[in-house]
Amino acid sequence: MKVKDIMVKPEVIGPKATVKDAAELMERLETECLIVVSDSRVIGIITDGDIIARFIPMDRPSSQVKVNEIMSSKLIVLDPNEPIEYASHLMTEKNIKNIPVIQKNKMIGVLTASSILKHAP
Repeated sequence: MKVKDIMVKPEVIGPKATVKDAAELMERLETECLIVVSDSRVIGIITDGDIIARFIPMDRPSSQVKVNEIMSSKLIVLDPNEPIEYASHLMTEKNIKNIPVIQKNKMIGVLTASSILKHAP
């Protein structure tokens, strides 16, 4: 099985949106991550873990903190034709749960740990 077979639709947000906006969107869409896009370029990812680890210690209102202040910007990406076994190993090795899937410099999906578990034998 390949990454493209189980990846999910990417949900996006802009870097100047607030953490409050991001949290509300994640809850409404029932997703654990949002891809941060600026000028049609993927510049980062914000996850529920980023909100817990980076935002909460700031002790500031969520309406005053921008997504780009807490997002992860050093992205690891996958090709849609990579085997799931490789992606799983990479996610375990790097301790990450969500990886953008890029083809021809365009984001086409996101591989999540949840999507892997849903398709596990």
